[in-house]
Amino acid sequence: MQFRLMARPKLLAAILRPLFAVFALHLFGQPAFAQENVERVETSGGDITRPSQRFDFRFERESKPDERTTKLTLRYDHPVLLSHRWRLNLRMDVPFAWVNHRGEHDEEHADTSGISDVLLHAVLAHYVKENEGLAFGSELIIPTAANESLGKGKWRLRPMAGYRWSLSQLGEDGFFQLIARYDFSFAGKDSRSKVSELQFAPNVEIDLGHSAYLSFYPSADIRYDLVRDKLFVPVDIEVGKSFGRLVLSLEVAKAIVHEDHAPYDWRAEGRIGMRF
Repeated sequence: MQFRLMARPKLLAAILRPLFAVFALHLFGQPAFAQENVERVETSGGDITRPSQRFDFRFERESKPDERTTKLTLRYDHPVLLSHRWRLNLRMDVPFAWVNHRGEHDEEHADTSGISDVLLHAVLAHYVKENEGLAFGSELIIPTAANESLGKGKWRLRPMAGYRWSLSQLGEDGFFQLIARYDFSFAGKDSRSKVSELQFAPNVEIDLGHSAYLSFYPSADIRYDLVRDKLFVPVDIEVGKSFGRLVLSLEVAKAIVHEDHAPYDWRAEGRIGMRF
């Protein structure tokens, strides 16, 4: 199987070299802040204002009427201590996908596999006070997909902001956070659709005790597509448990408000995460 980049090689190389150099500097040249410097490391790792150094294997199944996608994502999070109240979280996602296209006739079925679009993430987190924090930053999505069906074929930015409130009513590590993102394309193949989408996560996490948790809307999957003028709302629930440094979780989502071209009908994602 041959992998190819869906962008001009010289432009891609010019952009990727400094990006990966910065990531390499932080990943290998600077230590992540020690866990004892964090007021608390919550169980799920989903709090945008309290990042932890970890490596995740994420296995996802996603279904649409005309295709089914299986994705394995390798994720690395590396927070860097800037001051007592400020931290910078760096992340890299490298996804591999297998797509089964389902037509009305058996001969229309086709399988496609390969690397999908790589994601780079940089978010500043700030402790406002003991029970509150804010975060803001952006993600860069690079059109590295090996096949057009494995990615959007566009260079995309995803600026984001979030605010978190710790809530003792939800348990020792319970919290509510509101995250908003704007996913938009700024370059790439002219033949591929423009991306312009608002994304939200009204995330509520309940501490169940014994290092277990229940999270509602852990992903920013409430979406408003500005190009098609369409709203997408799922039910999105995650349950997980921490075993020391190891975190296991399962997230399940089902569309309840959607129209044509919805991101998915249903999806499920299992995670095995290891903190360092």
